[in-house]
Amino acid sequence: MNSRRSRPRADEPSNAKPETGHVGMNDLYGRRIEVDRSWTVHHAFTGVPASMDGRALIGLGRAAATDRMLVMNMDNAIRHTRRIHLNAPRLDDGEIGTLG
Repeated sequence: MNSRRSRPRADEPSNAKPETGHVGMNDLYGRRIEVDRSWTVHHAFTGVPASMDGRALIGLGRAAATDRMLVMNMDNAIRHTRRIHLNAPRLDDGEIGTLG
C-alpha cells in the first residue's frame, strides 16, 4: 500500500489531517478535518482558511467542504484558462505562418 502522509503545519492542530491525493495545476484549495471533526477549506500552499462570499469556510460538514472546494478550484481553472487565452498571441486575418 502506497500512502502519503503530510505533517501538520505549525498553525494547524496536531491532529488536523490534510487531504492527500491528486492535485491539479489549478487546484489551489484543499480540505482538512479539524479536531472537532468539522471540515475547513484552505489554501493548499499556505494552509489559511479560504473564504467565499465574505465568510470563512470553517466548521463545515464533509460534503459542504467538498462542494465548496470543488467550486473554488473550478473557478480558479476557468480564470486561468481565460487568462491564457487573453494573453495568447493572435494572427491577423489571413496571416499564415508561425508565431514568433
